[in-house]
Amino acid sequence: MSIENLDHHLTRKEGEKIPLLIDCDPGIDDAIALMIARASDAFEIKGITSVSGNLDIETTTKNIELFAKVLELEAVLARGASEPLVKGKFSAEEVHGSDGLGGASSLFGVSLTGDRIQQNAVDTMRKLLLDEERKTAMVAIGPLTNIALLLKTYPEVKEKIRVISIMGGTLEGGNVTPLSEFNFYVDPEAASIVFQSGVPLMLSGLHMTLDATISEENLEEIRNHPGVLSKPAANMLKNYPGTAHPLHDPCAVLALSHPEIFTYEDLTIHIDTREGASQGMSYKDERPWVEKEPNCRVLMKIHQEQFRRVLVEALAF
Repeated sequence: MSIENLDHHLTRKEGEKIPLLIDCDPGIDDAIALMIARASDAFEIKGITSVSGNLDIETTTKNIELFAKVLELEAVLARGASEPLVKGKFSAEEVHGSDGLGGASSLFGVSLTGDRIQQNAVDTMRKLLLDEERKTAMVAIGPLTNIALLLKTYPEVKEKIRVISIMGGTLEGGNVTPLSEFNFYVDPEAASIVFQSGVPLMLSGLHMTLDATISEENLEEIRNHPGVLSKPAANMLKNYPGTAHPLHDPCAVLALSHPEIFTYEDLTIHIDTREGASQGMSYKDERPWVEKEPNCRVLMKIHQEQFRRVLVEALAF
């Protein structure tokens, strides 16, 4: 397996819905990504799994249940890893708020019981992949702990994965350290395992996602729409840090449903797992004298206006 046949895997027949698993740590931009996936006619969402990252596992698991209920998703839900493979826990509560949704969770007006939550995300993903006749796409928008455990524990599932679309890493500056992006910094060992797995990968890195912004006018357009989710979505986005509201995680969903709004390069990407200033750094191997195959399709640039239009339309329901 490699990215050699990725174009074939990304091509959909007319009316076809791609089976999709979403691994996430909601998180404001994770929540927006879930809304976009739900609104798209490209996907049949089979499962949503939580991972510790932006918030602790209790909060991220509660949030996948919340959005499954609000979005009327019949997907299987499962609780994932509560900590990284090697490193200690590291969160971004100061960015996303204590509820992970910028204080907007109460606006959805739903009660949660936890009854739908399965307790082992890795086993749940394995079953969903093997039970599906078609190849399944995966979107990974948190630390890659669950995905790494899946690929190491059950390597037989690799043949059932169409592509893993990842939000993480950067080819330029980081947002946690000068060199490292949050998701890869939280669990660099997991990221390294995934990038060495041979599974077809797509990467939405910080070098591109910082341009995935919406304007104040877009926010008002979303807020003023009569759709049931429009106001909560606008409130979450309003509380998201940064005047330009960069939305990192939705890019990993749109990479599959709207690939035309991105440019890309097929590259060989490595992850630095060593302790120190570069831990979690993603970097490309450009040595011409080293024989290598690209292991990842890296999204390089985004068409901002097309991104904004797709986003507004997806959240207006």
